[in-house]
Amino acid sequence: MHPFALASANDPATAIAAHAADPDLAYIAGGTDLIGLMKDRAALPKRLLDINTLPDMARIVSLRLLSQYRRCRRRSGGEELNKAMNRFDGYRDSFPNARLTRSESGVLEVALHTDGGTLVFNGHTHEQFVDLFHAIGADRDNRVVILTGSGAAFMESISPDGFDFFSPQGYDKIYREGKKVLMNILDIEVPLIAAVNGPVRLHSEYILLADIVLASPSTVFQDKPHFEFGIVPGDGVNLLWQEVIGSVRGRYFILTRQELDAETAKEWGAVNEIVPANKLLARAREIAEGLAKLPRLTSSYTRIALTQKLRRIIDEGVGYGLALEGISAADVARSLGRS
Repeated sequence: MHPFALASANDPATAIAAHAADPDLAYIAGGTDLIGLMKDRAALPKRLLDINTLPDMARIVSLRLLSQYRRCRRRSGGEELNKAMNRFDGYRDSFPNARLTRSESGVLEVALHTDGGTLVFNGHTHEQFVDLFHAIGADRDNRVVILTGSGAAFMESISPDGFDFFSPQGYDKIYREGKKVLMNILDIEVPLIAAVNGPVRLHSEYILLADIVLASPSTVFQDKPHFEFGIVPGDGVNLLWQEVIGSVRGRYFILTRQELDAETAKEWGAVNEIVPANKLLARAREIAEGLAKLPRLTSSYTRIALTQKLRRIIDEGVGYGLALEGISAADVARSLGRS
């Protein structure tokens, strides 16, 4: 049989880097029986990259990126992959739970969803949103970003699908993604507007990293799932609510699973405007289009200047908080094992 070298990739970035280093690399990802073709000498690659170990969504994204890299090289004689992927068309349809549209002025709208309706958060979206916010931040054609939800809520329910809280390897993945997703939001170096279309009962820290928060009257903030699962709320909500509404209020909000309605959230400084649901996106677009008229460096550097304190808070505290969350999850798993 034709001799070849075999390597494997555990994440999309590794797969892309390997292909960038060797444009003639072939890869195994299910579907075509490449090994069979090699036995028949119908295909004779010198190097193979196995990406079957990637989660399904990551595998699909990797294949798409690798395909785009090949096309880019054929057309341009070897331009870097980043130039292709930083274009909007390169990532617009890469995220199953985010609907992306962009105006001619560069206002990007990101609507989180599950099958077109309200997002059901799970382990797959936890992973997916790391790459989503990274792609948005890497695209210099984005002038302003609007983050919103779909249906009657922004983010209200969670599924255990795709999560592994109870093994060291599984929680390590959650730990790394939990740190990275917040830094990737902060690395979106253009004004970020949150258009909160309804209740937010988990991951409200995404909203608190926005520069402007608009909320519909039905909006309710709460940190619900952590204590329901018996684990520490250490993913950033513990840090950002204390920063935004004050230490005593923030701790009460977390410990009592307080429901914070839109009016109270506005009074306490977590919301800027309460806007009727049917006018919410129109108002967000109005503000965004005004910001998009600013010089590019002015709007970008203003976002950077305004978020330095938040960056320090996240950088210093979220890793420790997630570690405590992991310890509590391990204790829950141990307790379940005894029962």
